[in-house]
Amino acid sequence: MTQIIFISILYLVGFCFGLLFKKKIPFPFICLSGFLWGSVFYAVASLLVLGSGLPYNRVTMGIAVIIFIISLAIVNYFQGNWKFHPGEFSWLVGSFLVFFLTSLAVTLFNFSTVSQDSYYQIMTGREMAFDGFSKPVMDYLAIAGPFMLVMQSAGVLIGVDYLYTLSPLFFISLLLIFLYICFRSIRLKFSGPIFPFFISLLAALAFLSSDLFLFQIFYIHGNLPASTYLFVCVGVCWLSVREENPTWLVFAVFSLIAFSLIRIEGILYALILLFLVFTIFHFTPRTRWSFSLPFLITMFLWYLLIFIRFPDKVGFLDRTRILMLMASLVFLGFYVFLLRYPFIRQWAGKLLPYVVGFGVILLGAALWFLFPANTSTSLFVTLQNMFFRGRWGALWYVVPLLLALAFTRPRIENELFFILFFILYFVFLVTLGSIRANPYHIKWYDSGNRMFTHILPIIFFYLVLKYTPGLSDHVVRATGLISEINTSNSR
Repeated sequence: MTQIIFISILYLVGFCFGLLFKKKIPFPFICLSGFLWGSVFYAVASLLVLGSGLPYNRVTMGIAVIIFIISLAIVNYFQGNWKFHPGEFSWLVGSFLVFFLTSLAVTLFNFSTVSQDSYYQIMTGREMAFDGFSKPVMDYLAIAGPFMLVMQSAGVLIGVDYLYTLSPLFFISLLLIFLYICFRSIRLKFSGPIFPFFISLLAALAFLSSDLFLFQIFYIHGNLPASTYLFVCVGVCWLSVREENPTWLVFAVFSLIAFSLIRIEGILYALILLFLVFTIFHFTPRTRWSFSLPFLITMFLWYLLIFIRFPDKVGFLDRTRILMLMASLVFLGFYVFLLRYPFIRQWAGKLLPYVVGFGVILLGAALWFLFPANTSTSLFVTLQNMFFRGRWGALWYVVPLLLALAFTRPRIENELFFILFFILYFVFLVTLGSIRANPYHIKWYDSGNRMFTHILPIIFFYLVLKYTPGLSDHVVRATGLISEINTSNSR
């Protein structure tokens, strides 16, 4: 029962935060995403408490949550955001019941699955709750992000062994938000809501058809939460441009911070995503700074903290690599500054495909020269896991075919972003396996194989955007033909 109360509090915190933007953001999205923002608040607040040396216990975190909720409630009151019409009230009650009943069901029927990584995450999270940034905790942070560690540490505060409700709730959040963003993105192409909902549901069922994706609903790890936050970031970025509403980017910032704190390699993909977004999407200089600065500052401070506390050499994230990541953050900030000049923005957009193509070729050559064995092994293993050994079923036989056929369809707005992001995601996935001490291995639980979970919802979102215009034309023609037949019969 304590987990249900904890999840309910997280949802309340996230809902109160989202409610601040009620006048500019659709209310259904605020209701469906409440758990995500509450989790981000708890993770960031916990890291601030631990980093400042304050006691990390139930009292400290309880006070932080109460202050945050009261502050948000007061601001929302003066903004007039607490006035709900019947439709909004139905969305709020319905969304809360979905998360509450899911928590209740998971609590009654605990189907959670653990591996050695899961056990390590749980036990190190408990270590963090008792001893803060101790040596075992810092050793863990050298190979993984702190987000899930902090969330598991909450188990000590609420008196449970571990939080087994997290993965199912992140799955529910991903499913509902995926349906909503897809529906909202294609709704105007149809005369009614039935076909947009059906197409969105079909896309969701497609990426859920693989055994590995379904397995991760109860698997205690960070891949499903990472997939959720990465998709939300891309989805709301798309909506911000499509609807000319930069307020969406507030949620993109929080999603990107969470994604970067979940996985140790998340910061690399976040930097790639921001580079592509700022180069391809048309934002004002003020919007670019509002989007980038909170992320850059938060991540820079985080890496500065662990740089100060890290020994000289631990795991994958040693001090040299931390300095390189901090320098990359500074470089991205400088790039955002340069984009304020129109001629630089114009040339950056024109040269981007060539720069990416040349960079991929150069990176591939460097990897083959410096790490020939690891690179060839990681590439071979990645393909083996995708098509044969990774428990993906027939998914990776269908997805490349759909992506190839998509080039025969009319171009969509900012399509270059999706194409380059998919290419760079795969390239950097192989790169990460090449520079590790041990390359990827042929098993479903291999980290490289599970990382495809992050990109799948975005791929199917792109496919929905790409194929819907042609489908909507057929639907319109079929609807018109049916109307003509009915009219003729009535005569």
